[in-house]
Amino acid sequence: ASAAWAADISRQLRAGATLRGALVTVIPSELPLARATADLRRSLARGGELCTVLGGLQPDSSHLDLVRSVLLASAAVGGPAAEPLDRAAATLRGRAADLEERAAQSAQARLSARVMTLLPIGALTFLVAGDPGVRAVVTSPSGFVLLILGGVANVAGWWWMGRIVKAHEWVS
Repeated sequence: ASAAWAADISRQLRAGATLRGALVTVIPSELPLARATADLRRSLARGGELCTVLGGLQPDSSHLDLVRSVLLASAAVGGPAAEPLDRAAATLRGRAADLEERAAQSAQARLSARVMTLLPIGALTFLVAGDPGVRAVVTSPSGFVLLILGGVANVAGWWWMGRIVKAHEWVS
């Protein structure tokens, strides 16, 4: 969403709009980003100082922070802002592509984590329901302790696999 917003602002600038005018007129297509930038557009339309208004924008993501930083630098330094905004948009698109690639690469691991967590529970349920010998072992004190230990190991494995699979979100 931030990449599309930066690209839209850049198009307006290349069409001859001022940075202030582009920021006021370009409304992001994504509703959360449109809400996050509504105060920015309102303050600029009322004549607020460009650097002050941009500095007051509280980004809710690193993507919006990148666009805000580029806009703030362009407002402070001056000069053509379209090229830096295009580069920021390309960077954000690259980040999004990397995240999607990591999600695709980790799909097998996520499926394996679900299977390895749910299969023992399903197999135990099936065996307890169908075999009186297994039922007797599970209801004995030592069997109950083993059942609890197995459950704890299963939950710990589920938690650990979740950490490994979600590690792609931490990599930047």
